Amino acid sequence: MKESSHVRVVLKDVSLQLRIGLHPWEKNGPQRVIVNLELFASGSKYIMEDQPILDYDPVYKALKTWPEREHALYIETFLKELLELSFGDERVEACRVSLVKPDIFPEAEAVGVEVYMTRADYLSGKNA
Repeated sequence: MKESSHVRVVLKDVSLQLRIGLHPWEKNGPQRVIVNLELFASGSKYIMEDQPILDYDPVYKALKTWPEREHALYIETFLKELLELSFGDERVEACRVSLVKPDIFPEAEAVGVEVYMTRADYLSGKNA
């Protein structure tokens, strides 16, 4: 995203019970995963339009189906899907997505992955 005004839409601290992980104890059942999402769009378009610039409902609805899924070994499986959902709205110029597992290690507040990505980088990665 080039240096310009932007609007940021957030979906913060969505707690889900997901079957995820490599460790043997993670395969015993679902565990808590916290999802955060930031969508960035043109600030100038936001000022000019008479309606909300971005709709986070489609992403939220997709997230709510994740607990029903089969076990996934890698958190990146969900992260990449979250990127795809985010860029499904063509108005999204960039996004920051993160998934963390807060209960995996007693000494850590959480472990996980966060990505900030522009639409251009996302599209070039998909076309590589």
